[in-house]
Amino acid sequence: VVTSTTFIVYLFAIWFIINAVFNIFNVTPVEKSNKSFHLISILLNIVAIIFGIILLFNPLIAAFIIAIFISAVFFIIGITYIIDALY
Repeated sequence: VVTSTTFIVYLFAIWFIINAVFNIFNVTPVEKSNKSFHLISILLNIVAIIFGIILLFNPLIAAFIIAIFISAVFFIIGITYIIDALY
C-alpha cells in the first residue's frame, strides 16, 4: 500500500513539473498581447513547479496532503485555461 501511494505521489509530482515547464515556454496569443497575463501565467506555473518539487522531496508527507496539492495545481491550471479562453 505504501509503495503504490508513493508511486502515485511521484507520478503526480512529475506531471505537475512537466506541465508547468511546458506552460512557461508556451506563450499564448493572450500573453503576447497583454504582458500582465503573461506575468500571471509565469507566476502560476512557478507555483505549480514548487508544488511538484515539494511532492518529489517529501513523498510520505505529501501522501497525506496530496489531495490539497492536486486541487491547488488543478486550480492553477484552470485559472490559466480560463484566462486563455477569455481572450
